[in-house]
Amino acid sequence: EGKRAARGIRLVLRGKTKEFSIEYPCRTHTGYSWYRLVVTPINRYKNEGAVVMHIDVTQRKHAEQALKLSEEQYRLLFYDNPLPMWVFDPETLKIIAVNDESILSDGFSKTEFLKMKVTDLIHPDEKKRYLDYRMKFNAEDHDFNSKARNVGMWKHVTKRGGIIDVEITRRPVIYKGINAVLVLAKDITERINALESLEKRNREISLLYEEEKKLSSSLDPAKIYDMIFAIISQILPRSSVVISSFDRENSSISCIAAWLAGKKMDSSL
Repeated sequence: EGKRAARGIRLVLRGKTKEFSIEYPCRTHTGYSWYRLVVTPINRYKNEGAVVMHIDVTQRKHAEQALKLSEEQYRLLFYDNPLPMWVFDPETLKIIAVNDESILSDGFSKTEFLKMKVTDLIHPDEKKRYLDYRMKFNAEDHDFNSKARNVGMWKHVTKRGGIIDVEITRRPVIYKGINAVLVLAKDITERINALESLEKRNREISLLYEEEKKLSSSLDPAKIYDMIFAIISQILPRSSVVISSFDRENSSISCIAAWLAGKKMDSSL
């Protein structure tokens, strides 16, 4: 940098350039300080020497370095995040940035995403709910001191027309100088399906327990068969059922009760 500075000063002294400047670090006992060297002629029309200034720009340089580090951390947290994330404009609802995981999981290309609004990702049945939510929290979208907020579960539409359950977390941010909202969408479809299956199984167990008590109190085969059909109809979506008996001695099977489209048939025929 010293050679470059000397060359610049000579150019100013010879009238070859109107101004020369360069920024350089200087080691101190606490680390590095940054200075800006500015050289201008004393008289632009006569070669009477030059004015040389050393301006301390350490604070600005440190701020720029911190901003660069922040941007690198942002890129790592946003673009390389294993969960789908996007940024949208709260005024227009247009998506203005999207990470790679959103592209992979939803099937839309980056170009397609950037032409969409957040409402395009919401299931039609939930758009009114979203608009009500937006009115309620519109002021919060402009409060950049507010923390990230979990706004619950939403039905999310993919490019292939699939519907998935996502848990949404959102936070107001400044993106490229404009007010925006950062959204993280966690797919919880499998968890919801597992919970629904568990609840269904619990209902079935409870139903079987209640019906078992009724069966044990009846000795009428016809009533027992009717109860069995009622149990099967509730557990499985079936309206046609055949109950058969197996004769071990004759190795024969015979129909003892049957229902077709929910109507009980005469099994003696």
